[in-house]
Amino acid sequence: MITQRVVITEYDKNHSALKEAIDTGLELAKDSRLVILTGVKDSLALDQSLGRSTINHINKTHSYRGVRIYIESLKTYKSPKLNDVVVVVYLSDLEADHIDSITGVSYILAVENHKGELEKWMLRWNISYDGNGQSSLPKTDLPCILKVALDKLSNQINIGDGLAHSSDDNFAKTYIRTFFKYGIELNTTSIKNYLITIHHWKPEYANQFILWINKMKNGGHFKGGDKTGLSRYYKLWKAECDNYQDE
Repeated sequence: MITQRVVITEYDKNHSALKEAIDTGLELAKDSRLVILTGVKDSLALDQSLGRSTINHINKTHSYRGVRIYIESLKTYKSPKLNDVVVVVYLSDLEADHIDSITGVSYILAVENHKGELEKWMLRWNISYDGNGQSSLPKTDLPCILKVALDKLSNQINIGDGLAHSSDDNFAKTYIRTFFKYGIELNTTSIKNYLITIHHWKPEYANQFILWINKMKNGGHFKGGDKTGLSRYYKLWKAECDNYQDE
């Protein structure tokens, strides 16, 4: 399922944009449920927007204006339901990775307190401010050879467990060593976005992969990964890219 993502910027001190997002969420969630997601369980902005008595009613009955509704924090929203509609309250780019741990939902309506707070997240999902939400396919501005490598890596490892298994850890580090040996251009933001949006890596696993890349970029080292026989990986990736260009 494609999750529709929209960003709304707050425009006054009365939390009007947040109120509009909640109203829209209630309309969209008539046949599913609405989740209001905040950084912390007790959100002052939510208090001021809905009122404490309404929040107490929601927390007690999980019902509001005929819609099933839940107020969750980043820590408590662990089990998204299929077709959930999620209103995200005033999270920053630093917290945006948590949003991308949410899978299987139909809509994410993210309200930023100030324009630009979710800039990197918007770039990841190709979201604009024109009110049309995201395009159906996110941006994938990577060189062909890197796309092929990341596709193969994602198909090889157990994405659900991240890089916890020793063989997956070794495989990922071998690929990184190959990237550096053959001078493949590495834009870590684009790599992370590709892994999350195209291959559905959990953000924490993508961050670990990027951490290893940055360590080598900065002249550091890590244990693990093959140091010999790397040419076979590079030749395989290059051959696939050459085939794409010939088609």
